Amino acid sequence: MAAPPRPTHFLALRVSHPEVVAAFNTVHAGLVQHAPHLREACVDAVSAHLTLGVLALVTREQQQQAAGALMALAGPLADQALLAPVAVQLEGLSHFNNKVLFLDIAQDSGLERLMQLAAASRAHFAEHRLLLQAGQAFVPHVTVAKSSKLVQQYSKRQARQGQQSEQLPQAAWVPHAGIEGGRVELQEIQLCAMAGRKQAQYYPILCSLRLDPSLISSDAGCGPALAAAAATPPATSDEQQAGGQSTTLVDPSPC
Repeated sequence: MAAPPRPTHFLALRVSHPEVVAAFNTVHAGLVQHAPHLREACVDAVSAHLTLGVLALVTREQQQQAAGALMALAGPLADQALLAPVAVQLEGLSHFNNKVLFLDIAQDSGLERLMQLAAASRAHFAEHRLLLQAGQAFVPHVTVAKSSKLVQQYSKRQARQGQQSEQLPQAAWVPHAGIEGGRVELQEIQLCAMAGRKQAQYYPILCSLRLDPSLISSDAGCGPALAAAAATPPATSDEQQAGGQSTTLVDPSPC
């Protein structure tokens, strides 16, 4: 059996506003205070996002197809009264097997709208045969830290110390388990490349769809960015590295 394609791109809702950045900094400080090497597990706050789905777009043609699908998504969203900004409250820390630490979403009407938006978007890209892991449940989360970023650091130290860890210690983040990330307005769906993100910058955006009945932005991420992304190598998803998360949408951040 052929191996499943590796994700190279993802659909994102960006959430890196000041309150989220402050929450990231607080949690990161706690991790580093507990164990300095955990700094390597921290996710850059400027890259904060919610992932709607992951895609494998190796060729330029596939990327153009995905960009077209994103633009065509406006119609189905408008038909379901979903082509509008969604406000969600980020609060509390949760984790996937102590390997991915993330900001959670408050259980309110904003989460309900987000789930509807995600379901419609995922169904649309599944119909276009572009969505990977389409059978998995969508679990909204904003990744703050992940143990997969420690793999290289641990492998370097293993020979010297004879030990390796695959989890983020709960004692390092439990003191901030109730942290507030603020209320965030989700304003556009972005088609992003996993590869090519520079330090202290957001991911390369190929195209974006404004969640506004009268405004659709397709030029911001297309053109040169789309051409450049055609040469980027596939990246590995969190789930492939963490293993066994059958009910979560993996966070694709390669950083």
